[in-house]
Amino acid sequence: MKNIILLPFLFISYFIYGQNYQVAPNKYNLTIKSPDASQLSKFTDIPPSTHTGTTSIIIPIYTIQVGDYTLPISLKYHTSGIKVKEVASKVGLGWSLSIGDIILSKQIFGNQDKGAIPNINQVDGGFEPNTNSGDQNFATIITGFNSFDPENPLKDNKKDTQPDIYSYSVKGTSGDFYFDSKGKIIKIPETDIKIEDYFTLTDNNGNKYFFSEGNQMRTTGGQIPSSDDIITTDFIIKKIILNTGKEIVFEYSSINTPYQYLSNYYKGFSYPVSCIQSKSSEYNEYASLTEVMSENYLTKIIYPEGSVLFTYNNSREDIINGLSLEKISTYDNANKLIYNYFLNKSYFTTSDTKNINGYPNHTNSITKRLKLNEVKNTVDNSSFKLTYYEENPLPNRLSDATDYLGYSNGKTNNAGIPYFTMEDEVYGLGDDKKPNITYAVSGSLKEIIYPTGGKMKLDYELDDFNFEGPEINVSRQGFMECGNGTIGGREFTVNSTRANIKFKFTFTSPYSPNDDGSGSLPIGSYVVAELLDQNNNILKQFLISKEYEYFIEKKSLYKIRFRKQGSENLDTTKPLPCLMVEWYEVTSENKKYNKSVGGIRVKKNYQTRKF
Repeated sequence: MKNIILLPFLFISYFIYGQNYQVAPNKYNLTIKSPDASQLSKFTDIPPSTHTGTTSIIIPIYTIQVGDYTLPISLKYHTSGIKVKEVASKVGLGWSLSIGDIILSKQIFGNQDKGAIPNINQVDGGFEPNTNSGDQNFATIITGFNSFDPENPLKDNKKDTQPDIYSYSVKGTSGDFYFDSKGKIIKIPETDIKIEDYFTLTDNNGNKYFFSEGNQMRTTGGQIPSSDDIITTDFIIKKIILNTGKEIVFEYSSINTPYQYLSNYYKGFSYPVSCIQSKSSEYNEYASLTEVMSENYLTKIIYPEGSVLFTYNNSREDIINGLSLEKISTYDNANKLIYNYFLNKSYFTTSDTKNINGYPNHTNSITKRLKLNEVKNTVDNSSFKLTYYEENPLPNRLSDATDYLGYSNGKTNNAGIPYFTMEDEVYGLGDDKKPNITYAVSGSLKEIIYPTGGKMKLDYELDDFNFEGPEINVSRQGFMECGNGTIGGREFTVNSTRANIKFKFTFTSPYSPNDDGSGSLPIGSYVVAELLDQNNNILKQFLISKEYEYFIEKKSLYKIRFRKQGSENLDTTKPLPCLMVEWYEVTSENKKYNKSVGGIRVKKNYQTRKF
């Protein structure tokens, strides 16, 4: 089984963390879904099947039945693995509360759509943004780029050209949809589900599902939040009207206090376009804070034969003021208790800490993740017991020790950005993003013990895809050599497929002045460091104590030489002059193999039954 979905995600991750071409680099506004919506969306984004290598673990709670219509209530677990930045739902990390698999949520792209997306037409049929093309205005509309003053983008003119994507699921049918430029709903894929208004969904049996907006939240970083940042990502099911006319009604409560959590930590370099000569590269890093301003959470389901109650507590340690589902109780029409499930929980913890500037009250919360340990029915004392892969604890939620897709890889020395090449330049901090199954499974479900005493154990393996093509590897090399003309000097080679090598040299000498801008030269005898080729031709000389950067044509051999200049003896009590040499080796090799960039899938599940 090979999953070929992963390759596009590699590039998404690569560019987010490798470069920052945003018009406003001081703000990184992530329009992510809430933790509960994110967990439920996994089942529509990655449907459990042998093709995706995932399975759905279900703990059944109760099934509401009204005539021939059934509405199962359950706790569900998706086995696609736990990402380091993942925030636990109200049930626990990796778990979600499923009400008949009914889902409606929204993923925002660009800005939140206020109705249909704008219809932006190109002028001449081809995208050629130059001064002789009518598409120059089109380019400005899309990017906000100001060709007359590139350092001051036209943010007010920029249009959101990406539609928001809605994910839905009702009675076994799931998919996505969006609004086109004329306000028409486009379903992906086309299904029998009828979608109308804002929003009513009708299944192929004529049952109607009525939704309304369920939350208001914002995720911002790098600047003061504004009202424009507030978005809606979750929709709640308010009522189901069956084709028989009977109804199932859902009641909700609103949170009293907004809750918040750190959801991302951005690190990125900004590189100016070639027409901006006055601006150098910039490095930015900052945390992104998600604030749930309002939220309606399910407290009761009422149906003709009874009701189901949901009880919560607000003592979570991983989300400030966050809610945790504590109990699910089922009653009949006579208010007799039928089932009473308690959700026993603790926390995944780590000693890996991170102090976030400006958010001292979040230092503890990013080291914890809500963990579901047991689901116990106090009516008959039956229970489901759960264990997880915890031999290598997940790092803190904002850790850089991740593979390309955000799963733990144990590389605690990562600084946040992998190497990225463009022409002869190498950017980034050299993060090792190679996946490691030993760490990638951290936090994932390992075993479930059923009320009967039977067990199911899950084994995982790294996800991969069929890769064929050139594979680029980048490594940073360097050394320091010291000498005075009598001692010192060395030869070295560079293993790179690039025609030009970018070198960084740092020369320090007690006999040479520092680069203070005065242009002063050494007085008396001094030492010059030189870079030579294989034929002893001088490529570069270093006299002033400072850093130098040069692109130099690749040679089969390089030599470092120190030469004394002047007739006076050198003061041997002073330290030797030294030359630090640094460069990147970039190699490219055509390969064909099953490659992994991150993510896990179920390799095997072992089931033992006990009767």
